[in-house]
Amino acid sequence: MKTMFSRQFALTASLIILSVVLMGLAFRVFIGRYAADMAQKTLDHNADVISELAAAYDSTDALNASWDVRINLSFASTVADTNAVICDGSGTVIVCSCSTLSCEHLGKQLDSAFVQRVIHEGKISATATISGLYPDERFLVAENVVSRASGETLGLVLTSSPTAQVREVVSRTTDFFLITGLVVLLLAMLAVSLLARSVSRPLADMAVAARRFGHGELDTRVATGG
Repeated sequence: MKTMFSRQFALTASLIILSVVLMGLAFRVFIGRYAADMAQKTLDHNADVISELAAAYDSTDALNASWDVRINLSFASTVADTNAVICDGSGTVIVCSCSTLSCEHLGKQLDSAFVQRVIHEGKISATATISGLYPDERFLVAENVVSRASGETLGLVLTSSPTAQVREVVSRTTDFFLITGLVVLLLAMLAVSLLARSVSRPLADMAVAARRFGHGELDTRVATGG
């Protein structure tokens, strides 16, 4: 009886642990997708705002010389914890959200194929490495800047944030979920094991008493606890 109970208990515990692990993996995928969608929506909103701000100028020279654009770009990026640059039609960075005047991104050139794709499609959202600008993989949104005064395409706005930030948050959340679930499961298993032992002990005592009685020990008694 004890062996049968142990086997059933081990099987049940294994199935529950497997279920918790599978739930953790599913939770990780769900949270990862949700966080990525939220990051893309934030970048998309920032790109729209910056594009509208830059569209008030009629040339890239005026855009480059405007301190209002620099200040607003830096402020919006700081609040949203993202990076943003404004490039001219060739993909050269002319304004950056970095607060330093001697920003390392100014003057850098984006991939020409990427620039042409943005100009052709008007706006793109992706997850990629922005060659020539950032070394790490990023969520990004790129959008054309079209002057409201002249109707000319001045260049493009590129907003981005590292995917590593989202992955770190997802990893920590999933680890907390799994650890908490396993701790609760272990405590529940311990409680069930103790309860099962207390319930089965009288049955074991009765079995021992029955064997003794069968061997002629007629004075054998079983404590009832009453």
